[in-house]
Amino acid sequence: MHIATDPSLFTKLTLLPRLSEHFLFGCILCSIFWFFPRLGLLVSIHVISNLYGILKLASKLGAPW
Repeated sequence: MHIATDPSLFTKLTLLPRLSEHFLFGCILCSIFWFFPRLGLLVSIHVISNLYGILKLASKLGAPW
Protein backbone atom coordinates (compact mmCIF):
# COMPACT_ATOMS: atom_id res chain seq x y z
CA MET A 1 0.00 0.00 0.00
CA HIS A 2 2.80 2.45 0.80
CA ILE A 3 4.82 1.68 -2.30
CA ALA A 4 2.25 1.52 -5.07
CA THR A 5 -0.69 -0.43 -6.36
CA ASP A 6 0.88 -0.80 -9.81
CA PRO A 7 1.96 -4.46 -10.26
CA SER A 8 4.49 -3.46 -12.93
CA LEU A 9 6.47 -1.62 -10.26
CA PHE A 10 7.96 -4.92 -9.16
CA THR A 11 9.63 -5.35 -12.56
CA LYS A 12 11.23 -1.89 -12.54
CA LEU A 13 14.49 -0.89 -10.89
CA THR A 14 12.77 1.78 -8.80
CA LEU A 15 11.48 -0.69 -6.23
CA LEU A 16 14.67 -1.09 -4.19
CA PRO A 17 15.24 2.63 -3.52
CA ARG A 18 11.61 3.01 -2.45
CA LEU A 19 11.86 0.03 -0.13
CA SER A 20 15.08 1.37 1.37
CA GLU A 21 13.38 4.74 2.02
CA HIS A 22 10.59 2.97 3.90
CA PHE A 23 13.10 0.84 5.80
CA LEU A 24 15.04 3.94 6.84
CA PHE A 25 11.83 5.69 7.94
CA GLY A 26 10.93 2.62 10.02
CA CYS A 27 14.37 2.62 11.65
CA ILE A 28 14.01 6.31 12.48
CA LEU A 29 10.59 5.70 14.04
CA CYS A 30 11.98 2.79 16.06
CA SER A 31 14.83 4.98 17.29
CA ILE A 32 12.40 7.69 18.33
CA PHE A 33 10.30 5.11 20.16
CA TRP A 34 13.41 3.83 21.94
CA PHE A 35 14.05 7.24 23.51
CA PHE A 36 10.45 8.50 23.72
CA PRO A 37 8.15 5.47 24.23
CA ARG A 38 4.90 7.20 23.29
CA LEU A 39 2.90 5.64 20.51
CA GLY A 40 0.96 8.84 19.89
CA LEU A 41 4.18 10.58 18.91
CA LEU A 42 4.95 7.92 16.29
CA VAL A 43 1.42 8.03 14.94
CA SER A 44 1.65 11.82 14.64
CA ILE A 45 4.96 11.62 12.77
CA HIS A 46 3.52 9.00 10.43
CA VAL A 47 0.42 11.12 9.79
CA ILE A 48 2.57 14.14 8.96
CA SER A 49 4.66 11.99 6.63
CA ASN A 50 1.55 10.69 4.87
CA LEU A 51 0.13 14.21 4.57
CA TYR A 52 3.39 15.39 2.99
CA GLY A 53 3.21 12.51 0.49
CA ILE A 54 -0.40 13.28 -0.38
CA LEU A 55 0.31 16.98 -0.92
CA LYS A 56 3.38 16.14 -3.01
CA LEU A 57 1.34 13.78 -5.20
CA ALA A 58 -1.48 16.30 -5.49
CA SER A 59 0.91 18.98 -6.69
CA LYS A 60 2.29 16.57 -9.30
CA LEU A 61 -1.26 15.97 -10.49
CA GLY A 62 -1.84 19.70 -10.90
CA ALA A 63 -3.34 20.89 -7.64
CA PRO A 64 -3.78 24.68 -7.74
CA TRP A 65 -1.48 25.44 -4.82
